Amino acid sequence: MTPEPPPLLVNPPCWLIFGLPWPDSATDFAESAIAVAPSSVPRNVVSQAGADVLDLATAIARDNGYRVIFLSDVTKWLDAQQQRTWADLGIDSEDVSLELTETPILQLYMTLSQLGHALICDASRQGLTVHTPNGAWQTGPREREDLRSHLTISLQRDWPPYATDVYRNQLRTR
Repeated sequence: MTPEPPPLLVNPPCWLIFGLPWPDSATDFAESAIAVAPSSVPRNVVSQAGADVLDLATAIARDNGYRVIFLSDVTKWLDAQQQRTWADLGIDSEDVSLELTETPILQLYMTLSQLGHALICDASRQGLTVHTPNGAWQTGPREREDLRSHLTISLQRDWPPYATDVYRNQLRTR
């Protein structure tokens, strides 16, 4: 009988989502973000900066009751709550995103709309101004929280079977 994966691997307390560059060939939707479960990433496989980002994301998610936290949420928290920047901490968040993308850890690519992608990448205090043929409108916390809710539901559905399959495949190849 195949052992069950560890509960934190299958049902982590939170996921960190960060945006990838929007593909030039994409129109409305694209695989443009990655979700990782900070609790499933061994800290010895990432740099100190990577570990610090994962730990900050976990703490902020826990303090706010989030299952999904965007890297831009951490950036906003540093700015608004700490009056600090990534550079003040000696961290290049783009380098950490690239590191997490390239490190062999559990990660799930997310397909997002252009607006969804913009929302998860936006660390501004005022939100985004979206221009359409019918005029312009301002995004705010509601749109961001709606996206967070949608992505939480998606990850709660998609992550457990994905993590279980990866875990079992690793056991078979040992």
